[in-house]
This record gives sequence, structure tokens and C-alpha cells, in this order.
Amino acid sequence: MADRSGIIKLTNTIGAIVNPATEETLQSVAGFNIPAYDYISATYPTAVQEVYVYKTGGAGGTTVSTVTVNYTDATKAYISNTTKV
Repeated sequence: MADRSGIIKLTNTIGAIVNPATEETLQSVAGFNIPAYDYISATYPTAVQEVYVYKTGGAGGTTVSTVTVNYTDATKAYISNTTKV
């Protein structure tokens, strides 16, 4: 979760702050468990959206997860919502 300073603070399931925010800790955030992957691509369809696609087998491989991040405005200072498929 980002506070007003824009710093992302992660907490574990009991509310303790997890630092630093590594790929491993990001993968374990409840609801965003990303399966094993060896390739990630990022696209920016609009000024307020980022889409991350995780794959196994490289760029032409099988998609294992897609994370979409929507921001409140083009400054990308605040996240509006995120989805994971």
C-alpha cells in the first residue's frame, strides 16, 4: 500500500511491515501469488494503466499470470486499483 509520500509499504498476514519489497515478497502478497515464470513483459496501453504479463518458456511461451495496475491520473502517484488474472 502506498502512503501519501508514494512509498510502498508491504505488510504480511499479521500486519507486520515487510522490508525490503523484493520480488519474493511481492509474489507472496495475499491475492497476488504469481506462479513460477521466466519472462515478464510490461505494456502501457493508456497514460493511467500498466499491464504486466508473466510467462514460462520465454516471450513466446505460456502466460501464467497478468497483472493490471490502474492509476488515479497520469502522474501515477496513486494506484486506483489492480487486478490479477
